[in-house]
Amino acid sequence: TQYNELNGLPSSEVYRTFQDKQGFVWVGTDNGVVRFDGKVMTLFNTSNGLPDHTVFDFFEDHRGKIWFRTYSGLLSY
Repeated sequence: TQYNELNGLPSSEVYRTFQDKQGFVWVGTDNGVVRFDGKVMTLFNTSNGLPDHTVFDFFEDHRGKIWFRTYSGLLSY
């Protein structure tokens, strides 16, 4: 299966993928982050909390929070 802008990704510019402890796949792009559960892609961007659209990296802490590193250098979870 190929995923792209036609079926849920906000951009074809993908910088990082990450699978968390619950099994969600996170995809960082230049136009937001997608959380994928195997069926549904949920978009996160500046309109719902990210400080920047471009996300380069992810980290899951010991409490299960997913931290994002953005283009502007800001961190968020």
